[in-house]
Parts: sequence; C-alpha cells; structure tokens
Amino acid sequence: MPPNYAKIGISEEQRKKIYEIQNKYDEQIAELQKQLADVKAKEKAEVEAVLTPEQKKSLQAVNEESQKKAAEKKKAGEKEKGSDKAEKGEK
Repeated sequence: MPPNYAKIGISEEQRKKIYEIQNKYDEQIAELQKQLADVKAKEKAEVEAVLTPEQKKSLQAVNEESQKKAAEKKKAGEKEKGSDKAEKGEK
C-alpha cells in the first residue's frame, strides 16, 4: 500500500484494486531498478578509472571509515530505541 493510504479509510475493494495495480507494474519496476543499478555501476567504474592508484587507496580507506561510522551510529540508534521502549515498558 502506498504511504499514508491506510490512514485515509481505504475500503477492502479499493485495497484489492491498488494491490492489483501494483502487481501489474512490479516486474517493470524491478527491471528498471536493475537497469539503473547497472548504469550506476558503470558510472562508478568510469569515475574511479580517473583516479590514481594512491587516490583509489585513499578513497577505499575513507569509504571504510564512513561505513564504520554509519554502522556505529545505527547501532547506537538501535540501543537508544531499545532504552526508549524499556522506559515506556514496551517489549
């Protein structure tokens, strides 16, 4: 169901029609997403080909550090959500 549709009082008949419409386009959307991913991968490869070996190494290190920080931030956020639930008496 598209965002916020459930909040506007969709009937069961409307829900079924919406799901039918979404199912009709699922395969086409999946194919386009695959094509987009392929184009992005080609773009990335071409951009990285411009870099020197030293720059590639530096980029890899920076990317790894960014991923590490993102993972730590996500983990901290999950812990925070858990403590919020504990304060509210939720499971």
